Amino acid sequence: MNRSALVACATALLCSGVAASAATQPIEDFARRPQMQGVTISPDGKFIVFLSGAGDETVLMTMDRAAAGSAFKRVTASVPGKFDIGWCRFASTKRLLCGVYGNLVGKKYVQPPYTRMFAIDADGKNYKSLDQSERQGNLFTASTSMRNFDINQGPVVDKSFNSPTGTWNNDAPSNSAVATYASAFNPSRQDSVIDFTMGEDDTVLMEMDDDGDGHNSIFVLNINSGNRGVRMPAHPPIRNYVTDGRGNPRLGWGMEGVTPSYFARLDGDSDWRKLGATQIYTEANRLRPIAMAWATNSAYAMGNYAGRDALWSIDLTDKTEPKLLFNHALVDVGEPILRSDRSLLGVRYDVERPYVWYSDETLRALVERLERLYPGRVHDIVDSSEDAKILVIRQSSDVDLGTYYLYDRDKDKLSKLGTAYPELDQGSLGTMTNIVYKATDGTEIPGYLTVPTGAQKKNLPLIVMPHDGPIARDSWEFSFLRNFLANRGYAVLQMNYRGSSGFGLNWRTSAHQDWGGRTWSDIHDATRWAVAEGIADPKRVCILGWGFGGYSALLGAARNGETYKCAVSINGIADLEMQINHGIVTGDKEIRRFQIGADAEKLKRDSPVQLASQVNVPVLLVHGTKDWQVQPDQSKAMDVALKRNGRQSRLVLIKGGTHELERQSDRVLLLKEVENFLSANLRASAN
Repeated sequence: MNRSALVACATALLCSGVAASAATQPIEDFARRPQMQGVTISPDGKFIVFLSGAGDETVLMTMDRAAAGSAFKRVTASVPGKFDIGWCRFASTKRLLCGVYGNLVGKKYVQPPYTRMFAIDADGKNYKSLDQSERQGNLFTASTSMRNFDINQGPVVDKSFNSPTGTWNNDAPSNSAVATYASAFNPSRQDSVIDFTMGEDDTVLMEMDDDGDGHNSIFVLNINSGNRGVRMPAHPPIRNYVTDGRGNPRLGWGMEGVTPSYFARLDGDSDWRKLGATQIYTEANRLRPIAMAWATNSAYAMGNYAGRDALWSIDLTDKTEPKLLFNHALVDVGEPILRSDRSLLGVRYDVERPYVWYSDETLRALVERLERLYPGRVHDIVDSSEDAKILVIRQSSDVDLGTYYLYDRDKDKLSKLGTAYPELDQGSLGTMTNIVYKATDGTEIPGYLTVPTGAQKKNLPLIVMPHDGPIARDSWEFSFLRNFLANRGYAVLQMNYRGSSGFGLNWRTSAHQDWGGRTWSDIHDATRWAVAEGIADPKRVCILGWGFGGYSALLGAARNGETYKCAVSINGIADLEMQINHGIVTGDKEIRRFQIGADAEKLKRDSPVQLASQVNVPVLLVHGTKDWQVQPDQSKAMDVALKRNGRQSRLVLIKGGTHELERQSDRVLLLKEVENFLSANLRASAN
């Protein structure tokens, strides 16, 4: 797979780095929840709303742009240990819908998050809980009947009801492909709004599995009273629906075993037509409809073009051939960004850095102008007023999660709103550049190298950090953990190993049922490359990962102790058979086994818990007790196995922590443990 074209792109990113003193920043500034995220604007452009972190709280902030001396004010907030706000969007010119998230702990395992909604006016008036479940109780009162309820499932599920996969979610702390699982598979959601109802400002359409059979019905929800009624009953095997932007359900998808099935309703029809099916984790390809287009009986679809996912337009009546709308030769194209009327705004894709291609030439010209004014920064249009005269623009980079601006198109004026991590000195967070290295079999693997500010790429203490997933990818973007490590003087190596998403179906499926084989080989080859190039001091290399990355770290400790001097697993997988049986994040057990594998002997060979006797380096295990994606029993079992074999292991359980460890207190504890562990084992200088 040729990745040489990516190398040339690194120069521009290198040149954007600013020489600065790499002063050590306080742990609390890295661990904080973003001060600004999920920024949205009302349809009339009057109100600006965002979510803000304050300690372990998430605060809803609003501003009336028309008011004299306008400033942001606090409207409401989450209650740590009870509930957290995940997203807020406008349902009318002044009425907001917000989603809250939480986990239930069963008798033995952590369950997927429950979700609920509330409505509130942008000025803070007329609050209404929209919880409809009598048997589950009201989340906003002390008398709730939900035992062990603790909403801490932050913004990783989604922030928007414009897309079931979270189009607007730019602030998730990891790139885990499973972050959108709840929006697809969780039958306990009560926050899945799919559309407005035409001509009715006080109602929206939502989908919900009211009877717990795994298949959603569509309801009309009154955002003022909380009353709801059935608009469309469930239609198995459909689990999720997509509307046409005018209140009409037109597309649906569901699972039949390991086969996704797609359905459509033609304009004016009430019957669902099956469009086709493609088995998951295979090289079979069909166009997958994902959103309705503006034209009658037309839809946007994702599908293969020259080995990469591309954006297509398809005719649901099958009278015309599919039309290719956008593709990239090197990488997969992401899902489209749509306006409220379902016209195409643009598509996201990721080469050496994130990009958006905008279908509107004037918007393309605007973004190009901004990137000339602010080189080394990525600019996204994340929201707009209904007339598109006021735009919300997010500026980001490898050292900035997001700085938000309002752009007035009539006045050609850009006004800063705020930034996600205002306390951090961006000049002390290192420099991230893309790299390409060759695997053992000669395949070119893309990745990223972060070097501490002011440091030369020579003889550095190195942290090898494979990403979560595995069906996910690393990108040129801010990461509180990676930037913290760079600030503490460590180089960080990341790689988009085979099995990652974003580089075509063959790349994504080449490690299917072989987590401990080709994928691991690509990760270890990256380490050998960094040592051979003289970048890493071979005596000071540690492997650290989150989720699947934690699994890889433990595998490295067992297989390659001569290379890695220590290993850190954060919410990591240790036992593949346990993940198949209880890792509900990846769907039904049949799907999990189909992805991970059914060969019992291979599962044992590739499970770190079975290899504990081979580990000869110190291991740090950190796990949140409310992690439903990777059960905390994984780290507990690994700790027991290591200590039974007389190995050096430290287990840190973070009470109430989820897979992403969103709360500031969670991350403070995590970063302190990681800093102390690495310092003890690598003895790296702080600068």
